[in-house]
Amino acid sequence: MSKRTYTITLVAIGIFCVLDLFFPPKHHAEYFWHVMPAFEAFYGFLGCTLIVVVSKAIGKHWLWQEATTVPLPKRAFAQDQDQGTIRRWFVSEGDQVDAGQDMVEVEIGDARLIIGSPQAGTIMRRFVDRNDFIHPGETLVDLKVSKYDVQEQVDDKVIIHG
Repeated sequence: MSKRTYTITLVAIGIFCVLDLFFPPKHHAEYFWHVMPAFEAFYGFLGCTLIVVVSKAIGKHWLWQEATTVPLPKRAFAQDQDQGTIRRWFVSEGDQVDAGQDMVEVEIGDARLIIGSPQAGTIMRRFVDRNDFIHPGETLVDLKVSKYDVQEQVDDKVIIHG
């Protein structure tokens, strides 16, 4: 199970324990049958509301993250070129990057191009190393970005200069 599932489960258990401590069930037969169903529905609603609020508050920092891949753009290649070579990395796994920040230098034919990050995020994994051959559209890195900032990955969003 994920950290989020554990967190939500623990929060739910805590909420119901607190509710049970402060509002113990009544055992009078007449009172129980007429009043308790309404209180049980209220406690259920209150518990679910608190779970959602707490998980959203916690999730803004480490739960709501997604990974997006950054491919080597096809537009960097001429029609007769089918591969490039990784010459230098400017980032390592675990590094924070800003949108447009230089990530890798790629040699394609006689040209050396610098590929920039399409979005701000954290480098989770590099798929190629220095001096490796890479083909157009092949994945360079996994970039962990906030779920609220995730954009559809389009080839033109990868920044190239050189």
